[in-house]
Amino acid sequence: MDSEHELLTMLTFYHDLGYVVYYGGIEDDQSLLRDMVILNPQWLIDVFKQVITILDPAERDGIVSDAWTSLEKDGILEDRLIQHMWQSFLEQKEALVKLMAKFDLICEAPVERLQQEQQDEVDTEVSNETEKVVKKRYYVPSRLTSPCPQEEIERIKSSTDFYVDFRGFLPDGLFHRLMARAVRWMGERDGEPVNLFYRHISLMFDEEHHALLEMKPPHEATIKVTVYRGAVADSDHNGDSHKPPAPSAVKEVGSLTGWFQLVQ
Repeated sequence: MDSEHELLTMLTFYHDLGYVVYYGGIEDDQSLLRDMVILNPQWLIDVFKQVITILDPAERDGIVSDAWTSLEKDGILEDRLIQHMWQSFLEQKEALVKLMAKFDLICEAPVERLQQEQQDEVDTEVSNETEKVVKKRYYVPSRLTSPCPQEEIERIKSSTDFYVDFRGFLPDGLFHRLMARAVRWMGERDGEPVNLFYRHISLMFDEEHHALLEMKPPHEATIKVTVYRGAVADSDHNGDSHKPPAPSAVKEVGSLTGWFQLVQ
């Protein structure tokens, strides 16, 4: 290759053919993925399977048994478990995590803070003021098993509902990608953390309005979107929660149906 442009064009070409995996991008000079070329796509699949495939309890390492439990029960992947699973290629860990996020297989979850004495070989940043450990964590949407709490549904007093119809075919994987996109979208807006449950997404997209997205049973192939007002914390009563949502709020949530164009 006579130039870097030709090299990147060649890599992109062979990526499109499926011979290699390359997501560096000609314009993306700062990306960690720019210098990472996967020559064997099956290897990448095997790496990702370690995270998203249910593992027999007998095969789990007891050293990180609590982290396995967190992944199995809450769909939360701790950074120390990634380090344990990917011991043989830790140098590529950060780039591989970015690839998983790019494919919407995982997304960052709110960090968990632990006392320093609880640290157990965790990749951490320690605050001088609090002397607490910041533990990086990720949601794995495909591993979520906890149902949406009943109180989350019961607090909906008045709402506007609409449905996104997939005309007979809505795989679980598409809704999992929507979960990752919702978390990322709210993070870009500096909004409140998104709550993810099995087949449900709960988010607060402004100071008054909430939205609950529910993936209906497979035979219906639809996503129900419920927009409603939350109770105002400093109010003397909960009257605000009984008001229907503002039309502008419903319109804004409706515009987010662009998320559903994930397969393109």
